[in-house]
Amino acid sequence: MRTIVGVVGGAWLLLVAGLLGLRWVEGGVVVVALQCALPVAGASLVLLLVVALWARRWLLTVLTAVLLVPMLILAWPWWVQPELRPPGRGDTVVMASNLLFGQGEIEAVEQAVRRVDVDALVLLEVTPQALQEVEASGIPQALPYRSGGTRLDAGGTVVFTAQPHSPEPGTPTFFFDQVVVRVEPESETGRSWLLFGAHPVPPTLPQWSEELRALGDWQRAQGRQTPVVMAGDFNASSGHPALRRLQTGMTDAQQRTAPGWVRTWPRGRLVPAFVGLDHVLVRGWEVVDAGQERIPGSDHDAVWARLG
Repeated sequence: MRTIVGVVGGAWLLLVAGLLGLRWVEGGVVVVALQCALPVAGASLVLLLVVALWARRWLLTVLTAVLLVPMLILAWPWWVQPELRPPGRGDTVVMASNLLFGQGEIEAVEQAVRRVDVDALVLLEVTPQALQEVEASGIPQALPYRSGGTRLDAGGTVVFTAQPHSPEPGTPTFFFDQVVVRVEPESETGRSWLLFGAHPVPPTLPQWSEELRALGDWQRAQGRQTPVVMAGDFNASSGHPALRRLQTGMTDAQQRTAPGWVRTWPRGRLVPAFVGLDHVLVRGWEVVDAGQERIPGSDHDAVWARLG
């Protein structure tokens, strides 16, 4: 048994070390998929450490403990609870939900909008039928201002806001529709802010990294005096270098509130959700709270952030 633990454990240790090294590597769809598996692989080191101790494989125990250190450092921001101020009446709540070709239950979206008192909603993969369901719901009463459009494929994007907004010129062109609006302030003393409904293509398409780079270029080109929110399905997690570059100068609301390992995809599948593809990224805001909402019929959780 000690021999089996040594051989299998050593091979597993080398595999996890390789996955850790891939975190900084740019690559194709295989590399991108392996980068998504790093949190699972890191968590497995805890089990490997226990087995190595039980089998008294001391070298394996030490090497596993050493490899756990960088894994814990990478996971630390997700688990350390920061001190957040209480919610206030002047906060702005932004939510994004991928409807999976319009199959997500609009009733669940509406309930989530009312439960967290959403001020701006980004809906992705909106089909004509899905938009009809939205129009028949209570969402337009809560969020009467709308921009964007539908498509029969995964490219339809629609943004709803409680405050008036206007389409922002200079939006980059992507495979899927992206919607950028400037939202007017609630009072004369407030500031307008930019909302980008983001949906780059999945990494199975060759322009994935180019679209993530374009999103980053766009946010860095905006004036620092203008608050910015980029919300949607980025088809990328913090394990991907392309998303980390995009996030430069921004805060991931889900990571800021440190609820633990956030997994938004895939839902409703045989494989449990294991990666966070959906994000609310902010610049020029204070993150007050954030969370996820399960939307039946969709393979993505909705994500939301309360901003001050």
